[in-house]
Amino acid sequence: MPFGAVEFAIRSRCDASSRATGIESWAFPVNVRHIAQIYDKAGIRLFARNVRGFLGTSKINKDLEKTLDSEPEFFWYYNNGITIICDSAERLSRAGRNVIRIINPQVINGQQTTRILRQHAARNAKASVLVRVISVPRESEEDASRFENLVSKIVAATNWQNAIRASDLMANDRTQIEMERNLRKFEYYYVRKRESKGEARRRSGMRRANSLRKRSSPKRWRHVS
Repeated sequence: MPFGAVEFAIRSRCDASSRATGIESWAFPVNVRHIAQIYDKAGIRLFARNVRGFLGTSKINKDLEKTLDSEPEFFWYYNNGITIICDSAERLSRAGRNVIRIINPQVINGQQTTRILRQHAARNAKASVLVRVISVPRESEEDASRFENLVSKIVAATNWQNAIRASDLMANDRTQIEMERNLRKFEYYYVRKRESKGEARRRSGMRRANSLRKRSSPKRWRHVS
């Protein structure tokens, strides 16, 4: 669910590209306030390709908050960072500053970090986080297939802070999405991503709705009112 473009101001960076694959990548530090601005602009659309929703007050998320409150200047060292995949990215100069302009960004690893940073941005301005941007062209059908495969592999390989379950990897499966859409017609919200109850309500847009929560086995269901 693309929403346009975002820009990151950069003072230092590491970049790599491959002529064989056409893939370009960058890694650079970003201040917590800028992460908050990106999230404020995009909202949860930024995480449409993420296999999970926001997990709320999980133990790991509480630890992230603790670091931000007690040692914000060390957040960079303790955190795995945020990985963004996009259609294209380019380096530009604006008012004497170097920026990277990213088209159709999607956070595929680091949603918990992004959301916690947003919540604490106002009082933890010293914190910064590593951001990795991976630009994968998908102009052709072959490119689109490679894009999907790469996203899945990056998610599986890099998400170590809140461990991924087998059922999480099915969250964005086409069948799961179709089930969510069809059940919504009957005022049921199908929770296909593991997330907190409050986050599920926000994503559904329904204040009062019956919910069905996905389990690892497609034959087993749990009803959540």
